[in-house]
Amino acid sequence: IRADAGLEKLRPAARNVASGGDIGDLLGMVVDLIAQERAFVDATETQASAGLLTEQLLIVYIEALQPSIVARVAELQLTANNHRADEDGGTNSDESTSAILDLYQTLTRFYGNVSETLSMQGRLSVGGSMPDAESMLAQPIPRSLQLLFDPFVQYMRSGLTDQHVSAIREGSLGRLARAADPASSDDEAFAREAPGRILEVFLDVDRALSRVFEFVPASALYSAVARIAGLVTEVAQLVAGRLDAVAGRCGIPSSVLSDPQVLASPRLSSGAIYQPLASEEKLEAVSGIVGVSVASRLFDQCATALSASIVRRSQELLELLRLRYLPGEGIPSAAEDYTTAVRLGALMESCATAAEMHAVVDRLANTATDKAPGIEVIGDSLSMLGRRTSSAVVFALVAPFSAPLARIPGLGAWHSERESISSMNIQVPLFSFSPSEEAVDIGEKMHILLPELEQVEAMDQQEMRGAQLGAEELQSVFTYVAAWLPGADSHVLVDRQAPPMQDMLSLVLAVVLRSITRQICAIKPPLSLSGRGQLAADVDYIASVVSSFASPPCHEFDAVQRCLVRDNDPRSGAEAETEIDTEAEVDTEA
Repeated sequence: IRADAGLEKLRPAARNVASGGDIGDLLGMVVDLIAQERAFVDATETQASAGLLTEQLLIVYIEALQPSIVARVAELQLTANNHRADEDGGTNSDESTSAILDLYQTLTRFYGNVSETLSMQGRLSVGGSMPDAESMLAQPIPRSLQLLFDPFVQYMRSGLTDQHVSAIREGSLGRLARAADPASSDDEAFAREAPGRILEVFLDVDRALSRVFEFVPASALYSAVARIAGLVTEVAQLVAGRLDAVAGRCGIPSSVLSDPQVLASPRLSSGAIYQPLASEEKLEAVSGIVGVSVASRLFDQCATALSASIVRRSQELLELLRLRYLPGEGIPSAAEDYTTAVRLGALMESCATAAEMHAVVDRLANTATDKAPGIEVIGDSLSMLGRRTSSAVVFALVAPFSAPLARIPGLGAWHSERESISSMNIQVPLFSFSPSEEAVDIGEKMHILLPELEQVEAMDQQEMRGAQLGAEELQSVFTYVAAWLPGADSHVLVDRQAPPMQDMLSLVLAVVLRSITRQICAIKPPLSLSGRGQLAADVDYIASVVSSFASPPCHEFDAVQRCLVRDNDPRSGAEAETEIDTEAEVDTEA
């Protein structure tokens, strides 16, 4: 009789909700009806059986609410799934997702109010009357709770994440993809637009993660976070794709970007990147690379901050789980409220009882924080883009050395004996050698490296201003390259205390010296006596040029020099290579 009377009051309000009205009024009416029921129980002193009866009454009321709730959730989900990104970057999907989460929180407050109403005195509880909290946790999840929140379970476990991923791909990530289109040759437009688009993506990702950490059940959380973190990989791939396009247009081999070890392999080419920086084509090529490096550095900064945020949120979540669901000394004094919260969590975890929730939480609470979801994926993206961008920047500076380096193995001077009489009939001492044309060319190119680095630094500042980024907001291109390239190539040593430009100069010189070493080891044996003298003169000359820059040593080149200065050492280039490998290994271990 009481159920029928209550339904008569609820039906008009339920029809109003189905037509788009506010569900809050309808839920308030249910709370009032439950309060009246509680008053009736207290007045008639029938608490012994009232718990189960009240649960049945609540089921009747919620069954009346359920069609409106299911219809509202389905409508909002459909709107979100069919969203279209608008010009300002907002989406209907985001509004619909917010509405679903607001509805979920409204129903959570409603169920808490019902529980409070039934728990003011005695042992009444939603789901029945029980003698203690321990048995309360062992009871099956109340049917009323299931009816109320079943429409949200699957959405919270996967639908929420699906919507965020889809919205970001079609929104901010899609706009970045259009800005980074490899088919476009407008490098200036990319350098201006891409940083802002990258920031948009990371802001959207951060908002998505905030919601996921708040609403997704703990057992499904790590996979949800990993999916959203996977969008970071897509950002890195878009920037890397743009870098590949710029590199291809100016003549940088793809192998250089994928394997930094190839930096030290000289080659002959007529591409713009092999010209001196003074040429207009080379300036344009380097400007394009520096422009992409701005996007790479911003990605590095944002992705690093995102990783720290994920770790922090994971730690906070684990601590919250311990406090909320794994009390140290039995059940808290407010057992009724505590059990209601755990029951809702258990329902979202698809557990049959609240007690099962403890096993789920115990497993998650013991998860190591260094295994936070998405961290490894983000780290791989940082490494991939950092190494590719750094390799492109360094290759732009070392490429002009390729021509003289490539000629070294085939020079005839290594195998011929020098005449003691010059063309002017002058006696020439056989122990005196001048640097070869190739060595002098290499030395001259080394001498102009510093002015070229200053020019690259000016380009970098200009590109950052164009992207509306200040020097205080973003690390310099030299600092970025020095941070990533040594990790890919242990033979390149830099002084971490040196200024960024000096650090970069050391990197470039080390790559050039390693290239020289490779070319010397490629000389076909045996060398003539004059050839060994000429080689020693070339190596000493290059070493003297490098020493003027106070550059850190290159172990392999130093090993070559030590081989050549030994008295009466008739070994060929192949034998010297064995010495080089052995001594370089010893130096590396030291």
